[in-house]
Amino acid sequence: MSEGWTERDSNTFIRDADCFVPERELLVESVCRLIPTRVDANLVVDLCCGDGKLSEAVLEAGKGSRVLALDGSAAMLEACARRTERYKDRIEIREFELGSQDWRRFAAPPRAIISTFAIHHLSDCAKRRLFRDMACQLVPGGVLVIADMIRPASEASTQLAAWQWDEAVMERSIQIRGDLSGFESFRSAKWNHHALEEPDPIDQPARLLDQLSWLSEAGLGSVDVHWSKGGMSLFSAVRPAN
Repeated sequence: MSEGWTERDSNTFIRDADCFVPERELLVESVCRLIPTRVDANLVVDLCCGDGKLSEAVLEAGKGSRVLALDGSAAMLEACARRTERYKDRIEIREFELGSQDWRRFAAPPRAIISTFAIHHLSDCAKRRLFRDMACQLVPGGVLVIADMIRPASEASTQLAAWQWDEAVMERSIQIRGDLSGFESFRSAKWNHHALEEPDPIDQPARLLDQLSWLSEAGLGSVDVHWSKGGMSLFSAVRPAN
């Protein structure tokens, strides 16, 4: 990817995300299944909603959910609005800056705050602050769910992650398109952070173990990991009910 996120990057993601994200359907379904139903709240906040695939799935799942979808890209916000048009009475779509502080209070406590492949753009210090701020906003029993790129703990793990991600994108490109065009776009855009000698400085992934510790430090419990592949992981934590 080029230095700094651009609308060109957004359009590449909108076009090719189904190829670029390993087991994307499984991840989306898993996030939805982690959203609690037995809490006194219906708001789900989608941080960096991208093309709206996850927001759409949350709305389709029902559970009485309303969604606040936030992103910093005009192209992403437009794509999300198109995808969720039939649910427009249950979704609010707004522009925001993930690293800013001015959006971090909500009109009502969310039952879930979800984010996919975005928080790695923040520094480690900013990640820890985000976790603390989000923990304070959740309703008791609410959940913070994150799917994101992580920093492998060793050189061997980094090489394995790079290989796994390439293999996954090749497989999905053939499965979805019947050819390698998705993989060719992935390689052309230099999307595989783990395979680059000089990764884009906008990408600042943290070790998974550190992030789990920061979630606990923020006062959240039931910290758990649900999926890992290609240097990416799905993990969550719950605000204690009392």
